[in-house]
Amino acid sequence: MDMQLSYFLTQPNRNTAIRGSLARLCEITDLPSDQWEICLTHETQATVDYIQSEFPNTRITRGRTVSNCSGQYVIPLAQNIFPASGGAVSSILSHFDDSSQTGVIIGEFQTPAAPPALPTLIPSGVCAFRRSTLEKAGGLSALRGDAADYDLTFRILATAARIDHRPDILFQSPNDAGNAFAPPERNTPTLREIADRLAVIRRFLPENLSQIYWEDWTGKYKALAANSRGKLAGHLAMLVAKLQSMKIAISTPDPVSLDIFESIFGLRRHAATIGDWARQTSVWRVVLADFSDNLWATYNACRSSGLQMRCVADNHPAYAHRSYRDLPIVPASRAFEGGGIDGVILTSTDPAQIRSSFKSLRNYFPGPILCLCQPPIPAAQAQAA
Repeated sequence: MDMQLSYFLTQPNRNTAIRGSLARLCEITDLPSDQWEICLTHETQATVDYIQSEFPNTRITRGRTVSNCSGQYVIPLAQNIFPASGGAVSSILSHFDDSSQTGVIIGEFQTPAAPPALPTLIPSGVCAFRRSTLEKAGGLSALRGDAADYDLTFRILATAARIDHRPDILFQSPNDAGNAFAPPERNTPTLREIADRLAVIRRFLPENLSQIYWEDWTGKYKALAANSRGKLAGHLAMLVAKLQSMKIAISTPDPVSLDIFESIFGLRRHAATIGDWARQTSVWRVVLADFSDNLWATYNACRSSGLQMRCVADNHPAYAHRSYRDLPIVPASRAFEGGGIDGVILTSTDPAQIRSSFKSLRNYFPGPILCLCQPPIPAAQAQAA
């Protein structure tokens, strides 16, 4: 019988942390010892041998890539993050066994944490993969931050595997996961993370869309860098210039199909949603709220629907006195000056940020507000549909 499950620990761990991780995995894994393993990616063979002596009944291996795993299914785990219970592990295995077309299962963090940059991305740390799907896609991403989620999602979708969302399958950290995952929308990414994100754009997006999102994201990062203290702004300007001059050399272009692009960024979906909402509520003059990664989809949808956009409302101080394309970016308190606004389109993807932004907007605007971010359909509902 083939081995069922491999835990793939993707982050370096101190010996004490590794022991705690292995003990926790032994507690929640109700499988025979020959049906599961733990694969350590950053430890020496001597460390593996030493730890094996403490866990003699658990198969512990060493390998840098998923190809070193023996299980049919792989659960990559960042440092100190685990399935919340044995029931979560059992649900993952049962779901894969019952659905041969499923290549990825996405759970949720039990403790509050920042979501991926877009709700359509595969978020790191709360996923399980069919090993054959992951190998076909080229393995896990070597990039960092949100860029890893974009990179892996594009490659998984190119395999045509099904991605199922299971919000009932929970992952957790014994520590405060909220501190471990800082919301990307409200913090300045590092130069390495910015370079990775821009490289993903150049590699996967069709040329015309690649240029659009390059302009949007570099504008956003420059604003965040200028607002931060230190030398980040100057370094970022040099980085962007260098990447622009050698954009073909960033990575081998491998643009995805328009259908895959649509499944991530949803240009047609945004246009249909916004057009229907505008007709149903008799909205014409609108305010866009929050400078999200996918603001272009909203901006483009409003143009195609013939809506008049007044401004972008965002309270982040980095965007003060700046503009998005032809729209000024202003705090919510100024977005409705002069009146005449029929509706607001809220583009945030972070559920916590949506609540905060909605509440802020309601202080100044009593009319219709469209929240574009919708949680993915759980797998059970999707199968029924």
